[in-house]
Amino acid sequence: MNVLWHGPEPIGICVFGFPALCSSLRNGVFGLTGRLTAARARRINRNFASVSRVVLAPRYRGAGIAAAFLRRACELTPWPWIELVSEMANLVPFCQAAGFVRLGLFPGKLKNMRCGCGRPSSERGPGRGCWGKSNWTDATFAEYLRRSRFSRPGYYLFDNRRPSR
Repeated sequence: MNVLWHGPEPIGICVFGFPALCSSLRNGVFGLTGRLTAARARRINRNFASVSRVVLAPRYRGAGIAAAFLRRACELTPWPWIELVSEMANLVPFCQAAGFVRLGLFPGKLKNMRCGCGRPSSERGPGRGCWGKSNWTDATFAEYLRRSRFSRPGYYLFDNRRPSR
């Protein structure tokens, strides 16, 4: 997490988290194929971070500082690759101004998508997801798919391996 200050006043925040373990676009770009194993999950978490939120105080929006703030926040993280998955970034290109590259759009039609392991929850046991304990049930996953059926978020990637300028 990085905070942007203007004098004594905090005016922005950038929050990083662990990325989704199953990202078809990341897997295609980096050639990650096959089943998700614990070793592969550790490798993803060691090499990738995901931008969870970038928020600026309302009176500072439109001032042209979001891209510089996002770039600097990414440069200060220890991860070599930073992901950003966002519908809004397709409309407001501040993440591209920060140095992110759009590598594709996630598919818009998710209605036939299943949980990653493909097994119904009755076979996984109560509260068990594909890769461990989870609150997701088949009903909540179906509701998620119904609500996100019109979303086409972009997949953006920041290469943090190069030295800061």
